[in-house]
Amino acid sequence: MMAAHSTPSTLDADAGRLIGYHQGNSYTPLDVASLQAENERLQRKVHELTTALEQVGLVLVERDETIAKLNAALRFEYDARRNAALGTGVRNTLIAVHREMQHIRPDADGWHELYIGGSLDNDGTPRNDGLVEKTGAGRKSISDHLDVIASTGYLERKTIPMRTARGNIINRTCVRPGPAYGRSPATLTPPTPRNHGGDRRCTTCGGKTKLTGRIYRCDQGHEHIEPVKHVMFQDDTSRLYNQRAGGISTVFQDETRLYAWFVELAGDGTRHIEMQADGPDKYHWRRGTVTPALVEQHLRGDVVMGSTLRRADGRTSMLEWDVDNAPGYAMLEAAAAKLHASGAYVLVEPSPARRGGRLRVFFATLVDAANARATALHHAPELAYTVEYWPNATKGNGQATRLPFARYRRGDVDAWCMMTFADGQELAGLDAARRVFTDERTPAAWLTVEPTPDTPVAPDVKMTPRSDAPRSLVISPALAAPDAPRVEPAAFNDATWLAKYGVERATRWVAFVEAFTVAWFKARHSLADVLDFDADGLAFATWRGDTNRPNVRRVGDDGWVDDGAPATVRAGDVLEAYRLKHGLERATVLQDTAKDILATARRELEDAARAGRPLPAWLHELVTPAGWRHYDELRQSLASEPACATMRQDDALGPNAGQVAHVRRLLDEDNNHPYARRYMTKVYGMAAWPAALVEQLEAAEMAKDGIRWQPTA
Repeated sequence: MMAAHSTPSTLDADAGRLIGYHQGNSYTPLDVASLQAENERLQRKVHELTTALEQVGLVLVERDETIAKLNAALRFEYDARRNAALGTGVRNTLIAVHREMQHIRPDADGWHELYIGGSLDNDGTPRNDGLVEKTGAGRKSISDHLDVIASTGYLERKTIPMRTARGNIINRTCVRPGPAYGRSPATLTPPTPRNHGGDRRCTTCGGKTKLTGRIYRCDQGHEHIEPVKHVMFQDDTSRLYNQRAGGISTVFQDETRLYAWFVELAGDGTRHIEMQADGPDKYHWRRGTVTPALVEQHLRGDVVMGSTLRRADGRTSMLEWDVDNAPGYAMLEAAAAKLHASGAYVLVEPSPARRGGRLRVFFATLVDAANARATALHHAPELAYTVEYWPNATKGNGQATRLPFARYRRGDVDAWCMMTFADGQELAGLDAARRVFTDERTPAAWLTVEPTPDTPVAPDVKMTPRSDAPRSLVISPALAAPDAPRVEPAAFNDATWLAKYGVERATRWVAFVEAFTVAWFKARHSLADVLDFDADGLAFATWRGDTNRPNVRRVGDDGWVDDGAPATVRAGDVLEAYRLKHGLERATVLQDTAKDILATARRELEDAARAGRPLPAWLHELVTPAGWRHYDELRQSLASEPACATMRQDDALGPNAGQVAHVRRLLDEDNNHPYARRYMTKVYGMAAWPAALVEQLEAAEMAKDGIRWQPTA
């Protein structure tokens, strides 16, 4: 009799070795393979858990290291900020430089390259991640702070001059740990202790003074200008000379005359523009004239101002030309060399945004603007085809330019506009303004040419009212004289056009500048077409959701001003109104207008060739050599076809075999079905041609549109 409790038993069978337990009268077998699989699964699970624990341990170690680094950084910042021997700006720069040295990999000699701010890469690309942005201090202040830090032994500093891809010389600032690098920043002490202004006494009465702005005032009312750092000596002309690395630069103790000269240079307009750091509009108009206070902010780089440079008496202190591409800037540099050789004081300024640049001629006194420009064009004729120039009497008071010595702040670009002087020195901001003001500028005797009507200008559009649409204007259909000379279009001498389409000048049929595109647009759009003015001459600014009160008032035939725009006064012409109303960019509107010009020009050119007549006068000035070849070839090909140009729709003879063969050649060989349809319609009308030929034409047209043609039975 079997025992009541379970006892292990082993049984051999054909299916394999089975292990089980006797329990009562039953027997439960176990599979060895299943046990082995379960054992392997458990071992894998244990391995996964072990790996996970190791990873958790690594994460914890990394966390501890990060916490240690953060604690060290916080300790460094805390110790630096409680160092009374260093100024606030020096402390901020010390903390920023310490962070940079932790992240920037040094070279073989241990030097870390720093970016002060507003600098350029080796290829000339502006950088905006420098110490200027991280500390809020200026470039000059940071340079002074680095000198103070280096004097404490915390780091060593050197400057490396480098040449960019554009040929400019820029300085790279490099630092490496000094003897006191491992010390706590709370113990750093410069050799010369901070003075905090010191006890400055009045030089007249000896009393104590109080600093207000940049002026020291004593109890007796005597005023003294704030002394300039690193003064070497002072002469009897109230000028202080400051010895610097690049030579001797002049610093004025009283800059009133400099500011007054800059105000005179800006013109006497009742408004000015201000550059916007971001947003859809690059500039906003501001009410009021340019004042000395605004000039000081402009030269410090706090704001970027602009004006029309115009004066009511027609005089100016400066001429300016502006281009937006590299070929145009090369043209400006060549023109600057010619003007300099003629005796003019001229400076060129590359755009910090890497889009061309500007050329400026500065005068010693106010001169007649028209005579000055005529003289400049006499010495450098290529400037005549630069569309953007100032002062510009043809643009009224509606277009302004950025004033010189500015700090360009727009989008990702934040850099000073550098000026290159004749001796090779590069200056910007207040330093550049001081040098220009003290240099001998262009004398009035340089003006030797009177302005004449023959001075080259961009071609304009002749406009006459259209009878069927009195609110619009169209291009005059007047034809050019049969013997009118064929000259190259003015666009072939325009730097902007050449930069965009110069490689296509051999194949383009017509060429025109942007001024012609704008004139074409205005010829087909009046301000009344775009804005709905009421009886009082007011309209709603629909582009900014103005539905309560009409704030747009009309100015002249083509101008308007928006008095309700927030924080500024928006103004413009019909093109600007159209752009704002439809939410388009100016470039998009001009591009669509240019397509209309090209389509109209091609139609007019080919129609004139078929009719054997001269081109319209406006088109005659735009046709390129390639366009004239097309005109002549088309005219000669039509003249070779018998009676093609003289047949009328009411002729009873219908098309002859030669005309049918001409159409078949157009369809089969040239694949020119648009011209074939115009030819068939003009000569006899479509009904007079063989049905098979008409079906072949329709098949070609449908094939172009992606439709499969099924011939009739």
